[in-house]
Amino acid sequence: MTTYYSAFLALTLALTSGCGLIPRTGEPSLALQVADAMAIPAEDVSQAEFASQQGNVSGQANHDNLIDGALSLAPGMLLLGAFARPTASQRVQMVAWVPHDQAVSGEAAIERAIAAAKQAMQRMSTTAEPQAEVSDNWRPYYLGMPFGDVGFKSAKQLYQQLGGYTPSLESAPSFMASQQPHWAPIYLDISVVGEGAQAFTAKAPAWFYVYDPGQYKVRPKAIYNRGKAHYFVAPSH
Repeated sequence: MTTYYSAFLALTLALTSGCGLIPRTGEPSLALQVADAMAIPAEDVSQAEFASQQGNVSGQANHDNLIDGALSLAPGMLLLGAFARPTASQRVQMVAWVPHDQAVSGEAAIERAIAAAKQAMQRMSTTAEPQAEVSDNWRPYYLGMPFGDVGFKSAKQLYQQLGGYTPSLESAPSFMASQQPHWAPIYLDISVVGEGAQAFTAKAPAWFYVYDPGQYKVRPKAIYNRGKAHYFVAPSH
């Protein structure tokens, strides 16, 4: 039994680590570059296709609020629902690339990311944007991979939850235009969507990025950073 279990675990880890995304041709949008770094399956569309996909979108912001009791989400909830959750590309993903000058270790980087997220939530406006009432003992859950994956990746999620996760020091992605290494990736399980997710990045450090899968005929799929939305549209020349 031990031999079979070891073989299964080895296969699982091989399939879930270091498998990069399919090589791309052409110039990717900024959104696609970030999604690739997040390990979120995504593709760019043409300018014309993007325009046609918007359909009857009114152009007004979608006033979504915090959902599913996100501030009370416990690790056990993810374990119990590991095989029933949406895939990574269907779920909001919040990732922090913590600069080396902000933390002296991987453990410190996690604490820095959590503290920065909490501060950003508390800074969100009470008027135009949704506000999160964050208690002093609030602590989001974190992993080193996207939340919401099913199948083999859920086993890796379980491994990280039981054994703990510490980010590694690595070169910053090219889209960050930073010369210093970053502790990454740090995925925080904070379910803000739509306008809430975009507003969060306006209050958070520049090293926070949020992937939003979008909502049909309401808002397009996007990457949020520094309060701006970047769409999956191939650059035109």
